[in-house]
Amino acid sequence: RMPNEGRNRRLTLFWAGLTTAAAATGAAVMSLSVSAAMRAAAEGKPPGSGAFLPPGLTRALTDVAESVNRSETDLREALLRERFTTLELELRSANLADARRQLEHLNRELEAFTYSASHDLAVPLRTIGAFAELLGEAEDAELGPEARDYLDRITHTAARMEDLISDLLVLSRMRADTDPEPEPIDLNTLLADIEADLAGSISKPFVVQCPRSLPIVVAPPQRVRVILQNLVQNAVKYSRRDPAVASVSGDDAGSFVSLAIIDNGVGISADEQDRIFELFARGSAGNGTTGTGAGLAIARRAARSLGGDLWLEDTSDRGSTFALTLPSEPPVPEPHVIDLAGTGVGY
Repeated sequence: RMPNEGRNRRLTLFWAGLTTAAAATGAAVMSLSVSAAMRAAAEGKPPGSGAFLPPGLTRALTDVAESVNRSETDLREALLRERFTTLELELRSANLADARRQLEHLNRELEAFTYSASHDLAVPLRTIGAFAELLGEAEDAELGPEARDYLDRITHTAARMEDLISDLLVLSRMRADTDPEPEPIDLNTLLADIEADLAGSISKPFVVQCPRSLPIVVAPPQRVRVILQNLVQNAVKYSRRDPAVASVSGDDAGSFVSLAIIDNGVGISADEQDRIFELFARGSAGNGTTGTGAGLAIARRAARSLGGDLWLEDTSDRGSTFALTLPSEPPVPEPHVIDLAGTGVGY
């Protein structure tokens, strides 16, 4: 037996070397080294230094080995959980990408079908209208009052059907991915142009008011024109006052412009307020007015396709207020690939 001091010194050096090896080579190598040392101690063999391991050190090595094994098990389970999470994200992203492709395909098919159906329906309607005009040129004596009434109904119905088809086609194209490039729009100038254009098609007197200068909007001009023109037309159409008034005011709200369009119309009844934005929905106050009832549906869809919105803010028998939000800054383009949780899988 070596002296106690020398033996303790050599055991201390052995333990320090074992600890250094574990830190340098990792948990797996440490586990193997400790296991080998434990087997050597169990067989009564020296661990390469010529000295036997005392029982206390053997127990310590056993505890270290068990701790390393537990760490390895925990690490393996953590890696498995991470892999399952990664696989789940990959599956979700794959399903989402597939669903998006299918939706885009269906949208293109729907737009193609709508355009084709509109064209196919418009052709015979125009033919009906043309023949009705030819018959209308005949003398009243040749047709008679009853036949003239039937002819007027045919002409009116054919014209209304053409308007419905046209509105349906416009609505089907109100998608964000079909927008042209946005550009700054002076709403004051745009409203003046809309007022001048409508003056030639609306017989009743009306006025478009802007109490103060309106902010600049950044969006496709034609789409914004569709929104404001439908709102002004509605304001004039449902007004019983002379003149009909559409008052437009707006404020800059950061990345959006908040607009209020106030009319002096007859208001909207409570039971009709939820359906005024539905396609071809017409309120009872619109009886006797022209139009298809698609104006507000088109305006709302156009606003939402730009990232804004349109809703009824207030209404009474003195008029209604519609709230409209439109972008005041160019849209931030979305990345084509989105990496989920660093998995490297995008959609």
